Amino acid sequence: MTDPSWTFTITHTGNHQWGDWQHDDTQHWRSCAVPGCQVKDSLGSHDGTATCTERATCSICGAAYDTTDPNHHDLTHHDGTAATCTQPGSLEYWQCSDCHKLFADAAAAQPITDTVIPASHHANAQRTAGDPATCTQDGCAAYWYCPDCGSYFADADGKLDESETYTGPEDFYQEAMGHSFTHYVYDNNATYDDDGTETAQCDHGCGLTDTRTKVGSKLIDEAAPAVEGVTDGGTYCLTAEITVTDPNLESVTLNGQPVELVDGKLTVSAAEGVQTLTATDRFGNTVTVTFTVNAQHTEGEGKITTPATTEREGVKTYACTVCGQVLRTESVTKLPAPAEPTTPAVPTGDTGDTGLWMGLAALCGMSLAALLRTGKRKEQ
Repeated sequence: MTDPSWTFTITHTGNHQWGDWQHDDTQHWRSCAVPGCQVKDSLGSHDGTATCTERATCSICGAAYDTTDPNHHDLTHHDGTAATCTQPGSLEYWQCSDCHKLFADAAAAQPITDTVIPASHHANAQRTAGDPATCTQDGCAAYWYCPDCGSYFADADGKLDESETYTGPEDFYQEAMGHSFTHYVYDNNATYDDDGTETAQCDHGCGLTDTRTKVGSKLIDEAAPAVEGVTDGGTYCLTAEITVTDPNLESVTLNGQPVELVDGKLTVSAAEGVQTLTATDRFGNTVTVTFTVNAQHTEGEGKITTPATTEREGVKTYACTVCGQVLRTESVTKLPAPAEPTTPAVPTGDTGDTGLWMGLAALCGMSLAALLRTGKRKEQ
């Protein structure tokens, strides 16, 4: 019924059947779906609006087109709050509900990264120097006053101490400390009769000292008097010089009789038999020494103290066998010089030694005869 050369024109009464929306980056439209109809409808521009995070979307065709708009924000306003000395505050700011960026102005022209205003921590506080209390005078500690919050604070080495808040200067009042003595040092002044003392300086450094009795520091003497010059059981000649020492010496007796020392010394003369010296101090410490003092020295046999030589005499010394004192010395005769060797002399007519010379001549003759006999035997 048809031929390729035929041409058909289809007409309809105007009831187009519109297809789906079509679009490009700037416009949208619909085309009639009736075969052969070339009519387009609603050709027009997109009407959407791009934001900072989304491309524009046309309300007619529903197409997303173009790019995002970095300057189109959906802003929410936030009021600012002032910071205090202890609590942080906040800037007035605007925040986009889409990109969440922060801005300092409603036009979103001043982006910011933080809205926190730090707490001032009493930045305007003023320090009042202290006048510390002494042992005898009241005083006041150094403190700080903050005019922003009206609070007072303690001073810590020149810095404000926030750990505690005070209501006024009276909180820093200091009463006089009074003296304090705890570290006593012994004065090393006790005696055998009285306790010594100990002294301490005031702990607060005011320079005042306190001295008190150091109970129980009295010296105790447990040592007997010291006796020098004689030993127990010793023997001496003529006299004995004795020294007795003790800071608390009370009495000295010799052979039972009290004696007086002169500058702590006593000279004891010779006497028959053993003598006894007793020394006692006032605390009952006692020492007793027995000794003998002979009326004369006892001379020993003597000893050669300097040997004699051929050039000089020697010395022989005689000492006391009891006390060792040298009593006398005597000379020792020089040694004789050794004899010098002699050579026989030729006879000169001296007849004083005739016998000697005759003996020698006979001895020589016998020696010669013996030699001659020996020689003859060897020849035979």
